[in-house]
Amino acid sequence: MQSRLLMRIATFVICATLAIQTPITLAGSQDFRFADCHWPDKSIKLTGKSCGVFEPPQISCVLPWDVQGKLKDKNLNNTQRASNLFAWQTFMALNWPAKKHQRGVPASHKAISNDAPRVWESYKTTAEVFLDNGQRPSAWDSPRAKAAPNCQSTTLLYAADQPTFTNGALPGTLTAQNTHRTRYDIHYNKTAFDYIVKNKLYDTHQQAVVQNVDFPNGSILVKPAWLPLSQAQQQSKDFYTIKACVCDPQPPAQVGDPLQNCKDQKVGLTGLHVMTKTKSAPQWIWSTFEHKDNVTTTYHNDNCSASNPCAPDNQQTPEGTPNQVTREIKIPDTPPNCDMPQQSVDDVATLNKDVKHALKKAKSVFKHYELIDTQWPVVRQNQPPSVFGVFPSLLSNTTLETYIQDTSSCMGCHAMARTQRHDQYVSADFTFSLSKALPLLPNPYRVTTPSSAPSTKQASIERGHDLVTQTYELLPKNVVAKLHCTSCHLDGGGDPAASWWVGMDSAYEIVKVTDKVTDEVKILNYPDSLQHRINGCFTRSMNGNPLCEPGDDCNKNKDMTAIIDYMQSLTDNAKGKFGGEARGFALLPVLTGNQSHGKSTYLQKCAFCHGAEGQGHYSEGESGEEQYYRPALWGANSFNACAGMAKTSKLAPFIKANMPFEFGGAITNQEAWDLATFIDAQCRPGKAGCSETTHCVNGVDKVNVMGIRP
Repeated sequence: MQSRLLMRIATFVICATLAIQTPITLAGSQDFRFADCHWPDKSIKLTGKSCGVFEPPQISCVLPWDVQGKLKDKNLNNTQRASNLFAWQTFMALNWPAKKHQRGVPASHKAISNDAPRVWESYKTTAEVFLDNGQRPSAWDSPRAKAAPNCQSTTLLYAADQPTFTNGALPGTLTAQNTHRTRYDIHYNKTAFDYIVKNKLYDTHQQAVVQNVDFPNGSILVKPAWLPLSQAQQQSKDFYTIKACVCDPQPPAQVGDPLQNCKDQKVGLTGLHVMTKTKSAPQWIWSTFEHKDNVTTTYHNDNCSASNPCAPDNQQTPEGTPNQVTREIKIPDTPPNCDMPQQSVDDVATLNKDVKHALKKAKSVFKHYELIDTQWPVVRQNQPPSVFGVFPSLLSNTTLETYIQDTSSCMGCHAMARTQRHDQYVSADFTFSLSKALPLLPNPYRVTTPSSAPSTKQASIERGHDLVTQTYELLPKNVVAKLHCTSCHLDGGGDPAASWWVGMDSAYEIVKVTDKVTDEVKILNYPDSLQHRINGCFTRSMNGNPLCEPGDDCNKNKDMTAIIDYMQSLTDNAKGKFGGEARGFALLPVLTGNQSHGKSTYLQKCAFCHGAEGQGHYSEGESGEEQYYRPALWGANSFNACAGMAKTSKLAPFIKANMPFEFGGAITNQEAWDLATFIDAQCRPGKAGCSETTHCVNGVDKVNVMGIRP
């Protein structure tokens, strides 16, 4: 017995020594950083049902390298479970007290309850990485300076707009019930920071020529949501708090803009996104956490009434008006059915209960926080990283995606992120933060209206610009759809990849038209042919009525004249600046679209802008008037069945070149055809002579409004 005891002691000593010197490999082939943080006795007892055997998370500073099972388990319930365990373990490690003067390293000798800055807080911030004029950031361990002259804090918080919203007329801010605005920042761990510095991605001149962006495995980006707290909230001690220098940038809010109204404030953590790149997840692992009171008190008022009105649920509000926030996608609370391996189900609510109970025993303030869910990719072989499956399909945080919760997909949205290279699409590897690089470089491939023109035409040009950018509002007798000319002709007709209007006089010098009554063929010369083409857009793309009859009638029509004068101004401004001709859309190989795949891609990469049912986003401004934000893609407010975009052969190249908006190129050729096939299969206003008439009546599909027609 004594010899057995000695063997056990020897084995323990050997294992302990290895634990200090080498990364730990736990059950499920899970590697860990900071081996001196591996404390099995701190493992959390889990009570919820799962379909496999997993190493439980620890209250420790262990930072996992990858998900247990490497996302390869054929039972997707197991992969969802492993991803959520990875999320909680990462959360506790990132929220461990950090070593002083050593960024990104946990103070393993301290407890999680210790009052000290956290590991992720010591990471480099946006303001430290992207400096004025594209300067090289200071070394990793360099100390932060004071954020502003009249602040003592070194933590700068000035960004108040959410990354996504649905209303272009109201602020994209989130105002709590205490009337303070929520603030956001991004933190980069050393792996991500070193990659940015090595490749000079902090400088837009380098981004303008970069060929590829591929962050190393182990890169971590953290995005917190901070709220200045009321006195009562500070006294409750329910929030993790810090002192921060809270400022307002002078609009437009860009990195490097002068700051104003800076002052030190005590802020509480209300939300936290964590994205981690691992070997098994080239599209990153996405986990999101919130404070438990977000939708009960912090951002929600239960005492709404006629005398005490609240804002509509999850909608933007005027400056200073508290938002009314509810959770649209609940935290999963259903145990998995292990006989249904394709479900990808995990009881997150019970997992949260178990972890929070352990954190309560550890006397940690993080007992007040909960995991919402974790999104993980299904990697598709022989495809670029932007093509993937995803579980769960939707994931949202009420403090970061407040206004698009029902269409929010972290991975789907971030898949569009690009560098600031203008001549071709180069992916930014799922992070929008590279767009913060300075200096801001103009896009030389876009044409704008000349700032000055002959005085006799200037008023007409300006009128033309207003008509094409506010078409349905200014021409209600001619437009039935809720669209603008620039819904398709992007950048006011100045984008070469979106059927620009430069050189329209030469493009439509002559057109043959057949009279519908007499069958007589008429030849229209410029400008009659261009007038005819513009009228065609009104009857098809706008599902409306022509402005006038080509010829003398149109020559006397001030709206037609204004639109043509505006088009001509673009041509004049482009002379000598562009080689060759850009007409229509980019050439695209002819492929067969898949409606089912298109529907899935639409949900991931399009719905947060255009709505789950293709309805677009039209919201009320502060004065109550309707505001266009994103156009309808199908339904009664969209283009009709005879429009050019109703032809898949035209819509697919448009999507490939221009969508997602301002991130054209992020969609693959096949995805473009899949999306076009899906969108053009949906119900839209019909017209005599179009096959769609048999399916739609006044824009209503009699079979299935949202589904794909048989």
